[in-house]
Amino acid sequence: MEMTSPTAKPSSAPAKGEADASAKAPAAKQKKKGGCLRGCFLFFVVLLLLAGVVAAVVFDLPAKLHIVKSPAERLFSGTPYREEAAQMKEELQASGMDTKGVELDVLPVTGSDQTVAIATLDASQGFRFTSGSGSVADTFVKLATGDTAKDLNVGRAAIGYKDGKGRKLITVTAPTDAIADYAAGRITKEQFYARVDGKIDIPNVTAAIQEELNSSGVKP
Repeated sequence: MEMTSPTAKPSSAPAKGEADASAKAPAAKQKKKGGCLRGCFLFFVVLLLLAGVVAAVVFDLPAKLHIVKSPAERLFSGTPYREEAAQMKEELQASGMDTKGVELDVLPVTGSDQTVAIATLDASQGFRFTSGSGSVADTFVKLATGDTAKDLNVGRAAIGYKDGKGRKLITVTAPTDAIADYAAGRITKEQFYARVDGKIDIPNVTAAIQEELNSSGVKP
């Protein structure tokens, strides 16, 4: 009959090397988990940077945040002619145009000796079309052929219209030589309008039309 020594170790007890490996296992697992977190965070940062680049390109954020200048800012980067614009507005009034609600700006064109005259007709500030207002072509003539306009070498004129809520609906522009030709009778009104460029703000125009229909009780 075999006798078991009281000092003998149970056969199920782990060896010393196995115990050391077992003790090190949790640390290795934690290290792996920490590395995964750092990797995921880095990946997330890269995604944010890529999203920022895409947003900057698609939405032109640098220009909107004034990090770089927009095309309009690059074209008109000089000091506006405020006093001369006020003189031009007085000339418009002297020509018979009602200037209530009319804002006039004259801007120098970068890299040129020419300027651009911009008249904003704002119904929210009291501007009203009347029988004596004349056509858009006549307004261009009054805007671009006055003495001050000639002194400032206005090369192009623009007219914008805002509705009763201050929403810009349309902007039309024309070169001064075409305006002068029409004023002198060298071209017809139809030929003049062929040289006019325009931009319509579709969302604002759509909203204005919808409001007009609603106020008149017409359902879309």
